[in-house]
Amino acid sequence: MIKARIVNESDCADLLTWRNDSQTRKNFFSSDYVKEQDHVNWFKKILASKHSKIIILEFNDQKIGMVRYDSKDFKTYVSINTNPLMRGKGHSSEMLLASEKLIIDDKNIANNLNANILKSNHISIKVFEKAGYQLKSVTHDYYEYIKKIK
Repeated sequence: MIKARIVNESDCADLLTWRNDSQTRKNFFSSDYVKEQDHVNWFKKILASKHSKIIILEFNDQKIGMVRYDSKDFKTYVSINTNPLMRGKGHSSEMLLASEKLIIDDKNIANNLNANILKSNHISIKVFEKAGYQLKSVTHDYYEYIKKIK
């Protein structure tokens, strides 16, 4: 069973490693390599923010990934990143669902969750659809998915 918890300071290095993985960078809107100090500064801001939440997901006491929620302008955007060592094991949709349980009562989280997914990221498209997200719109570069949670 997947366990979800709020991120803490001890997760900073793992998130940087996962973020700088070449497959991860290929599927992110920003594919740039992130320097350690830039990541540490970003991470501190996330920890202090009322409008951003990162949920760490664990399976058999091993970190399998993270889901991030960023609220802005009455919308909440969702992104997911799987620990590269845990890819292909079928956990990602469950990660989304488990993380939602921790944020559902948060007053800073909107009623609808939005996920922007690059058109080339076929795996994420399947993951979000399996977790109940529905296609809302299409742009030149990405699909926008939405899910009502409240």
